[in-house]
Formats: sequence, structure tokens, C-alpha cells
Amino acid sequence: MILTFFNHAGGVGKTSSVRDLGVALTARGKRVLLIDLDPQASLTKWLDLYAQAKPTIAPDGTKTDPTATASIRDLLPLPTPLRAFDMDVIPSFTDELFPLELELTIKSPNSSRLRQVLRGFKNMGGFGTVRGIAQDYDFVLIDAPPSLGLLTRNAVSAADAIVVPLPTNTKGTDGLANLRKLVNDSSFDAPDLHVKFFLLTMFQGNAGHDKDMVDQYPEILANYFPGAHLSTPVRYRGALYKDAQSYRVPPAIGARAKKDRVSVSEEWANVTDELLRALA
Repeated sequence: MILTFFNHAGGVGKTSSVRDLGVALTARGKRVLLIDLDPQASLTKWLDLYAQAKPTIAPDGTKTDPTATASIRDLLPLPTPLRAFDMDVIPSFTDELFPLELELTIKSPNSSRLRQVLRGFKNMGGFGTVRGIAQDYDFVLIDAPPSLGLLTRNAVSAADAIVVPLPTNTKGTDGLANLRKLVNDSSFDAPDLHVKFFLLTMFQGNAGHDKDMVDQYPEILANYFPGAHLSTPVRYRGALYKDAQSYRVPPAIGARAKKDRVSVSEEWANVTDELLRALA
């Protein structure tokens, strides 16, 4: 199952949701691949992989690039993934992904390349096929950029379903029209693609506005994506998430207090249950 996490608005908990859902799925024994397709590389950095993500050049001139750059640009198999917290990771490196967006726009405005890389494709000339890596995993989670460019379109077209992290404030509604258009535009490459799950994030239970938005979201979202599921709100835990970013360890694993590790794990286990029911 390939899930792309996308919201046109930044700062909505997208990257932390990819990380924490990946940890929750791994805790259930699932084989998980994370793909960081955001040039900001926050997921890569928060998993302490950014130094390893930097491409290297051997004395003979051979370039080794751990990112998905060459795979998307040249339609090649993905590189060997890095490892973090029992998950496989295709990292991002800013100096690779930013130029790729422009290069694709100019030379090859094709939104189906990542889909082919993940699912398999025919060799140049049509002789034989290249096996897709997605079949090696139970879940592939893609962290898409908060933009409407070709990297995002590749991430969306590659997916079986879209997961939308949605903060419990009015910012969450800003990109819904663009999201619907993006999904509709991807229908040629992915005719069965749907927004399946809205993951409510950054919820502050003591804020009346947050509670009001949680109550209003079902009606608002039904106008754009009828049939999509909403999660139980994930609580805003400012200190825990700042520590997780600073120390490069997911909060369910690295929170200092055991009660916090247990609480975060239980919360994400519940969200995982809801997601799996939505996908069934």
C-alpha cells in the first residue's frame, strides 16, 4: 500500500505524521519504507540521516546518490534504502531535490515517473521489466512537498491513497480546493486514486476554536471529499515534538518520560487503527 501525505499548507504536522505513523506500523511488525520527497528534507533530518543522504563521488567519477533523484529523473530503480528505527528510508538532500523540480519542469514534465519506479516498468526499448520496490513492503509512506509542482504530482500519482494531515484550525481548510484539483489532475495516471483519510493534527483540547473546528470538519470536508474518513485528533505536544526534532528520535521511542512514550505510542496506535479501517 502506497500512501502519500500531502497538504498544500506548510506547518500542519505532515512530516511528523509520516514519521510517527511509520513507527506505529513498524511496531506492529509491518515492513515500512519512508520516502522523503520534500526538498526541505525535514523527515531525513528528524531521523538523523541527512549526513548519509549526501551524494558521494568515487575517484572514477561514479556518483552514489541515496535520494530518489536519479530514479525519478532517469527512470531507474530506487537506490538501496537507509535504515532508521527499523524502517527503510529513501532520504532527501536539498541540493539534489530542489534542482530536480526545475529540471523535470523544463525537460520532462511527467508526473508518473515515481509511480513507475515503485510499481515496476519496462526497460528502455521494451525489453524486459524492472521490478518495483513497493512489493517488498507492507506500506510505503511518501512525504510530499507542500507545493503543486512536479515532485508533488509524482508523489500523488504514485499513491494508492492520499492522507491529508489537517490541523484543527482554520489554516487546515486553505488548500482543500487545490487538493481536489491535484487529485483530479492525477486521474489519468492513477484513475482509482482517492483522498482516504484526514489526519487531524495539532489539537489543543483547551482551545475552544480547536474543538469548534473538529465539530465543523465533517461538513466542510464532505463538500470536497465525500466518503473520506477523519481521525481522532492528535494532540499538540509542543515540548515532546521539539525534543524529537532536536534529538532526532521519534517521541514514541525517545521521549524522556516513560509515561510520555506510552501516551504517544497509544495515541498513534489508535490513529493507525483508524487509518487501516479507512483503507479496508
